[in-house]
Amino acid sequence: MKSFKHQVVQGVQRQKEFVPAERFHQALTAKLEKHFLIAVAKRLPPWIKSDHLTLFAFLGSILACFAYYMTNQALWWIHVASLGIFITWFGDALDGTIARVRNVGRERYGFYLDHLLDMLSVLFVFTGLALSPFVSLIPAMAGLITYYLLAMYAYLLTYVAKVLKLSYGIMGPTETRIILVLFQTFYVLKPDLGVTIAGHYLTLFEVMLLIVAMVIGATFLISALQTLIILDEIDPLVDD
Repeated sequence: MKSFKHQVVQGVQRQKEFVPAERFHQALTAKLEKHFLIAVAKRLPPWIKSDHLTLFAFLGSILACFAYYMTNQALWWIHVASLGIFITWFGDALDGTIARVRNVGRERYGFYLDHLLDMLSVLFVFTGLALSPFVSLIPAMAGLITYYLLAMYAYLLTYVAKVLKLSYGIMGPTETRIILVLFQTFYVLKPDLGVTIAGHYLTLFEVMLLIVAMVIGATFLISALQTLIILDEIDPLVDD
């Protein structure tokens, strides 16, 4: 019986030349962000490697999680959470860029490690939100689950079409983080704002998360159906 490692090695060897997925990124800040990241990558000292930046991004999510929890003690910790979100963006956006600029990318390893830690980072952020005093478990879970659904779609698309979809309309990871940080800054100024729906009081943060979850859920359903139709057209059923 073949071991799992043996099957992985054979699978890699069968692909004589690894063809990386084409990046689909048409978000609002995509072009500006790309130029900025390349400029930063060219100026980073040689001892900073792609893996360092990936780990740096992951540590940022842990910081955000801890800071959200600490808002139970003082609301100003939300600014530390915003710093954690910024660290996550900086490391996550730069780890692949620096590898491409230096032409030292390990496509399989890099893709796997980057997205593995991305999923864990998102888990830490939403866990932190659920532990905060302004977001209950259900809105946090709604945001986490719909995010994972969209990520699942993106990874399936990467496998079947070699297209890594990073944006939906004008929205991408960077835009999402910007909106989150701006909203958190506003929330500190107006922490008592909320609404009552069907007898249940929701904080402004919970309302925002539920709206975002609904938008992401709708985006997942539309994108998944659209891709299914495209694949059905280009990969028709062959009768025996």
